[in-house]
Amino acid sequence: MRYSDFIDPDFSLISFFKLNHSYRVRTSSNFIYFKPQESQYIKNINRNWKARLSVHAEDLHQAWDIILPLLIQNKIPFKVGREDYFHTQSEIRKQQLAETQSEYEKFRKLGTYSTEFLSDELTCISTVILALSLSNSWLVCKFQQLLARITLFFIQRTFNPYQLINYIDKLYKNAIELWEQKLEGSMRFKTGMQFTLYITPGREQECQALLARIEQALIDAQIRAGDIHPTDRKIGIYSSIRHPGRWWYHPAIGLETYNPDNVQDPFVFLQTLLHDTPQQELKFADEYTPEVLLRLLRNTDLLSPAQFNTLAIHKKVLIDYIQTLSSEERASVIKESLDKGTTLGKFFRVQRGLFMPKNSRGTLKMLHDMEARTNTVSSAIT
Repeated sequence: MRYSDFIDPDFSLISFFKLNHSYRVRTSSNFIYFKPQESQYIKNINRNWKARLSVHAEDLHQAWDIILPLLIQNKIPFKVGREDYFHTQSEIRKQQLAETQSEYEKFRKLGTYSTEFLSDELTCISTVILALSLSNSWLVCKFQQLLARITLFFIQRTFNPYQLINYIDKLYKNAIELWEQKLEGSMRFKTGMQFTLYITPGREQECQALLARIEQALIDAQIRAGDIHPTDRKIGIYSSIRHPGRWWYHPAIGLETYNPDNVQDPFVFLQTLLHDTPQQELKFADEYTPEVLLRLLRNTDLLSPAQFNTLAIHKKVLIDYIQTLSSEERASVIKESLDKGTTLGKFFRVQRGLFMPKNSRGTLKMLHDMEARTNTVSSAIT
């Protein structure tokens, strides 16, 4: 069956697919879900590794014809994104982000603010943030709505105009950040990450072998690769993996690592990627000076989790070295370090203790503080 049959599904076609392949098929506005009817293939899949296949948007229909039979043959639970939905959604969210940014600029440029205007503006932007933040859980959603009403009531009656202006300013910045995350989530599935494979615990190596077969078939068919988002760890030309969380689900957008609970990663790079990307042979970490380590991290595309863990003992040493660089080079290295899609960015997001990396603590906070100081100095000079 063609991909287009599922995007605009006919009930008889879906029934025919279920009957012939022993799969349950469920469609939603954004994804089409496929689950084997045999229960052993779907046990605990929501708390285990998931793999993704990313192809160029224009090659999605051709890639579907290659990927679908292999997934069905191997009884893999999976979902595929609806290209029509993510294209439309990303355009809508671009517009909503632009409108919020425009409203924020108008708010900032106003010279005077009446009490009535501030109250209306506070209600409006608070409503936007609540809508963007609501949980999928009915109970949590009701609690969020109650808390938002209490907070709004308290602020309207206790804040003076100056405090209100500053608070609304922060809310606008928060709303813009949330819209940016929503847009990032849409673009993430528009330009890649279309296929998500759910892996039953114990089938990780089997899945890795399947990914290798799929990759080779896609290469042979000259399918172009899609964009692999930094929320995942790239292990192939098309393939990536992520752990959603051992105890509860961690939404990918906003996380600093592909493995938030630091679960042991059983995946290795696929040969398709190793052949495509020349690599330097790594030496032992204690042989590196900060200069050599920085050069390595900026020029090596593929490091395994074990190699990252070995090198991560030098994070603080590298932070100290970055501070000695010239202002221009320091700004460049800091920018690269804060980008979680780069090797240097992944290095600073290696978890070494009990807590997963966040921008508000550890070496990531040090980098943000350095960035702020560097920007302040640059502004003073200009």
